[in-house]
Amino acid sequence: MDDCLTIRTDRLILRPFHTADAEVVQRLAGAKEVAVGTLLPYPFDLETAARWIEEQRETVAAGKAVAYAVTLAGNRQLIGSIGMEIAREHALGRLTYWLGVPYWNQGYCTEAFRALLDYGFTSLSLHRIYAPHFHNNPASGRVLQKIGRPAKAACASSTDASERMWMW
Repeated sequence: MDDCLTIRTDRLILRPFHTADAEVVQRLAGAKEVAVGTLLPYPFDLETAARWIEEQRETVAAGKAVAYAVTLAGNRQLIGSIGMEIAREHALGRLTYWLGVPYWNQGYCTEAFRALLDYGFTSLSLHRIYAPHFHNNPASGRVLQKIGRPAKAACASSTDASERMWMW
């Protein structure tokens, strides 16, 4: 996991996850409001959080993804997660993200998303990045709308009728 570079924005630091993050990850990702808009299990106990962090570390080490703890730059408080599954043979990335409920509606997700899009295109040399969101999670859809759509971007229903997908 330490192969992931740290990414800085005006208000955030995106850094690799550490085993010691499990308690905070459990508290934030364990909220039902977070689970319903993601593929995270509910309930999300401490053991599940520790296993989830280890899975992130293994996937990154295998070169199949990047995964970051989203932290506040000022106090380094962990507030969520953002990552990208990578299909290198297709130069394609799939963004995934969640934030703890206390950090919603403050622009943090949009800021982290923009930083990871830039990283994916410039540092990872990806040609296409997409981000799905569930129909029952309109706030996630608004984040994607705020990012904007370059000429190649599209918004369409995915093969799963419960999702919408944005592509850059």
